[in-house]
Amino acid sequence: MKQKIYADPYGLNAWDQEQFGAIHVVLVNSSQYEEITGKTPPPTPIDARTYTEHGLPWFDLYDEEARDVPASVSLGEARTIAERDRELGVTDSDNETVEVGLDQVKILHPPSH
Repeated sequence: MKQKIYADPYGLNAWDQEQFGAIHVVLVNSSQYEEITGKTPPPTPIDARTYTEHGLPWFDLYDEEARDVPASVSLGEARTIAERDRELGVTDSDNETVEVGLDQVKILHPPSH
């Protein structure tokens, strides 16, 4: 997955700054899920390899014209899960890079402002 963050084209004054909310998100593994909820966790989603082997489409955003916001210093230092696993000596075949053929990639064009 790739992600870019773009500058707001509307400016701060376009938004109602008095109406906002917050949410606390906790990521848990299947054992923790069962302990917290008392329910069996849902089945694991398919991995990237299975998704690709079944010929399902991947999407890419054609956005060469758009300027994204530079990463903050702390986000610029963030490591991928694969990098972190290597540091910890964890081997997980479900987290390998998957080569996707160009025939499976659908190009999306961003909306014009």
